[in-house]
Amino acid sequence: MSSDRIGIALIGAGRIGVVHLRNVLANTRLTLKYVYDVDQKTAEKGASQSLTAKAVTTLEPILEDKDVKAVVICTPTAAHREIILACIKSGKAIMCEKPISLNVKEIDECYNEAKKCGVPLLCGYQRRSDPSFVQL
Repeated sequence: MSSDRIGIALIGAGRIGVVHLRNVLANTRLTLKYVYDVDQKTAEKGASQSLTAKAVTTLEPILEDKDVKAVVICTPTAAHREIILACIKSGKAIMCEKPISLNVKEIDECYNEAKKCGVPLLCGYQRRSDPSFVQL
């Protein structure tokens, strides 16, 4: 992998995952290394969009790959906490679709762990309904 490109993994290749997949592929600073989904065919369909991506149905290859510097998490909300904590432990920068969790304590746990470990954690949240954004 070129040293000027960031290795990234897409975790969850469903409806919103496909949106993020297109964005990752369009970004010339990124190299898509993995597409994860619990459904093999969904993972393969996502990975087939890229010459560099492998389809996986477990997180281990992503967590163990030192070239993967960041992940985009697009799984159902109930899976976010576990995936976030695993990615933090492996030192991956994280962008997670909203919401991080439906439980405030779990949200705090994720952000506190990220801060403690020095790992960036961003919750993707668009504000198209915010009056100031609507006016723009």
